[in-house]
Amino acid sequence: MKYFFFVFILVLLILGCDNNSKEENTITNNTLSSESNTNSNIQITLTSHDIRSEELVKSELIAKNKAIEDTKQKIEKDKQIEDLKIQAFINDAKVMRSEIELDKYKFNYSDKWELINRSDKSITLQGTDSNFVFNISETPTSQIIDFTSYLIQSSELNLLSKKILSDYVGYIIEAEDKDNNIHKIITMSSVHNELIILSIISSKQNWELNSELFDLTFQSLLANQK
Repeated sequence: MKYFFFVFILVLLILGCDNNSKEENTITNNTLSSESNTNSNIQITLTSHDIRSEELVKSELIAKNKAIEDTKQKIEKDKQIEDLKIQAFINDAKVMRSEIELDKYKFNYSDKWELINRSDKSITLQGTDSNFVFNISETPTSQIIDFTSYLIQSSELNLLSKKILSDYVGYIIEAEDKDNNIHKIITMSSVHNELIILSIISSKQNWELNSELFDLTFQSLLANQK
């Protein structure tokens, strides 16, 4: 009987210790979990953006504004350099030092133009987004009106202007094609009773320069009287 009572007391003591251990573990785990949650919240809320000083914010704003201003100045400077390059090219293009002869005719043309085709009756020069053609036609001068009309219609050009040449028998025509290129065409009679045609086709972007080069070339045209 005493032995049974002793065993019963021993079992109660063991169960009591086990419950205390579980409660301590539960308390410890809860405490650790709570501390962990608290630390995690601190890390999330107290970021570097929230603790920046007013001086730091001002310095960043100054640096940003300076970067924007430097970029604007660079863009403007690059544009000025590009404009100078374009103007230098235009000035060089207007030098009419190159000369060419075909049959009984000769004329000067831009140093920026390149001869790409030549025959007994025709010359083709290539420039910046442009092609210049000088052609001696077999059409007699008496048919200049019909020939000019046919030339415009057969080329499917949208006529912009048509003027009579002041110093020659002929026309100067400006027209636009379906690809938005501009054409300038001169049909005129010569002292040799034959029609000659000068024409240029150019992109709209470079039309102002190419049109001027065309006019300078035409002004230099000379025909042998013999």
